Amino acid sequence: MSSRHQLFFNRATLSFDIGISENRLKEFEEGNPAINMRLHMLNYTANIKSKQDDKPLHYFFGQQRVFKTNDNFGEETLIPNSSEKEYGFFGITHYDISNVLYGKEGSVLIKRPYLQL
Repeated sequence: MSSRHQLFFNRATLSFDIGISENRLKEFEEGNPAINMRLHMLNYTANIKSKQDDKPLHYFFGQQRVFKTNDNFGEETLIPNSSEKEYGFFGITHYDISNVLYGKEGSVLIKRPYLQL
């Protein structure tokens, strides 16, 4: 399930997207759940984008975050129980020099957890 919301201002648009998903896997042996696991994910993205058509400089900045949880409830384990949080920031600028010449610059910063086995 996901949802998108936008707010429109004179010179910019603010967007917010949120999504949630849940996956379940069950395998039975002799009537009992041998494998019973659940993967739960929640993510959101928020960004702001300029919309100044008469200006040579445009921008697009934002943030994204993901939360993941894996839980096992059965006798056997395929993937160990885990909980992860990831986040990132991004930005792009666009500069029109003339009708045929323009420049773009962008950067991304992503923070992911280290896996510990």
